[in-house]
Amino acid sequence: MSAVSAGAASSGQKKEEGGFRLKALALSDLHSEQRVLDGVRSLLAKRKYDVVFIAGDVADNGDAPYALSLLDMLEKIPTFVIPGNMDDDAVREVLAGASGYVEHKAAKLTMKYTVFGVGGGLRGPFHTPYEYYDDELWPKIKDVRLEEPAIVLSHTPPFGYFDDVGMDVHIGSRSILNLMHTVEPFLLICGHVHEHKGHLRAGNTDIVKLGPAKRGDAAEIQLAYNGKGKSEVKVNWLSLF
Repeated sequence: MSAVSAGAASSGQKKEEGGFRLKALALSDLHSEQRVLDGVRSLLAKRKYDVVFIAGDVADNGDAPYALSLLDMLEKIPTFVIPGNMDDDAVREVLAGASGYVEHKAAKLTMKYTVFGVGGGLRGPFHTPYEYYDDELWPKIKDVRLEEPAIVLSHTPPFGYFDDVGMDVHIGSRSILNLMHTVEPFLLICGHVHEHKGHLRAGNTDIVKLGPAKRGDAAEIQLAYNGKGKSEVKVNWLSLF
């Protein structure tokens, strides 16, 4: 997998012994909600971020102008984005124009962090625009080897983590779970399942499950990597409106 640069981080980045400390804004499941754009704009007027992560489901019903408005607003901040299961061809075409579009590829955030993305969602009863079977996904990502420190940005959570939608039904991906075990990223950011948000550590990986931005949820993530198993991830939950 070739790596592309998403640009240098802002001056808010602080060098730490053995690693770097970054402050990130993370969003998922915007679903064309105008109040999200207004909330992010207001937030950026008050706070500085080194990077923005967007974990998919940017727009509904082919709302490419919404996706373009979001990217235009973030053009001065290194931004990594993947599509969600609700992002159709028109929206994905807009997102693919972003320098930090990381669907099934790696990109560098400065010379320190490697970011790899997995968009879309598993096939379900609602027949959304970007779905696949789990066993179709694994061949596309199974050979990924990422330089440390690595961050995985996924729309769908790994199976068994923040993916229970009731009656013991789990809609997380076993392929994402396998990727997490294989690559051991120090941070995995995901969305998709509106019923959950949270932060936990699994092995050497901090999983940050974002709530839906369409309901005002966002996260400020402070992160530092000082070696495998020694990373530090702190999450401050935000309300956009």
